[in-house]
Amino acid sequence: MEKTDKPYANREARIRLTPKCNYRCFFCHEEGGCQAPVAEWESLKSLLLALKAQGRREITFTGGEPLLNKPVLLKALAEIASWDKQPEVTVITNAALLDEAVVAALEKCRKAKVHVSIHDPRTDMYRLVTGQNRRSAEELKPILRRLSSGPVRLKLNAVLTDGFVKDSSSLAAMLDYAREVGADAVKFVELLVTKAAADWPMRGVPIEALNTRFAEEGFVLCRRTLRTSYWRTPDGLVLEATRCACALGCGHCEATRGDSFTGGTHYHPCFLTAETIPMAGRPLEEVLKDGEAYLKKFIGTRKAA
Repeated sequence: MEKTDKPYANREARIRLTPKCNYRCFFCHEEGGCQAPVAEWESLKSLLLALKAQGRREITFTGGEPLLNKPVLLKALAEIASWDKQPEVTVITNAALLDEAVVAALEKCRKAKVHVSIHDPRTDMYRLVTGQNRRSAEELKPILRRLSSGPVRLKLNAVLTDGFVKDSSSLAAMLDYAREVGADAVKFVELLVTKAAADWPMRGVPIEALNTRFAEEGFVLCRRTLRTSYWRTPDGLVLEATRCACALGCGHCEATRGDSFTGGTHYHPCFLTAETIPMAGRPLEEVLKDGEAYLKKFIGTRKAA
């Protein structure tokens, strides 16, 4: 990792544009459950400029579904595209509202990625996981192909259930879909157990089980980090097996966490609680220091319990 004299430059800034979503995925953790208002442009612009001053290298837009706040997202992408030194920009979306305007805005950013939550492209499973009956993963193929045909990098996300380990058709369907839409990578994320997920018939499995499956399929292990194992298929598709940061425990927090914001109005220092710190025009560094103090106290309480 490149060295910097700016202490926050290497931490991802994760901005929640809206808590609203047009899907009802059974495993949804709602970004830690914090109370997040719908982002407005002026507060978000102030946050972006503060992140720019910190030299942030990675800014991620999420939700809910960030495309439900599309006008503000488009303004944010245009602002970042105007910077001489641009961070890597990522939009995490279900892609149901992805259109040419968003693709064009992303293409004006020098380093842009889109992570699309597909989970299982087979129509019955896709609708079961996403809790909606109107759309299918098949309908998303044209816009995803358009996206991947340009400079924007496309990654597909899938929550890891036992189907990908026990059912050969599950993994094959996901990899075939990724190849068809031109994705660079597929990320399988270990299931974070929520109240809804605890009673769901599709069970989560340890990430090690997927690593074993990849090895049995003959995929090549490229590298491994604290959270993620990276594999490559014979035709070059990258596969990621990833644990949620909080699943590793508070002891690894400093090495795995980024900074989460609710559109420039609140800072959310810890994913395991719903508490946030109001920003209210305060200097960003001051807000972040308050968050670090809160986090140390929270971790100490958990260790003592």
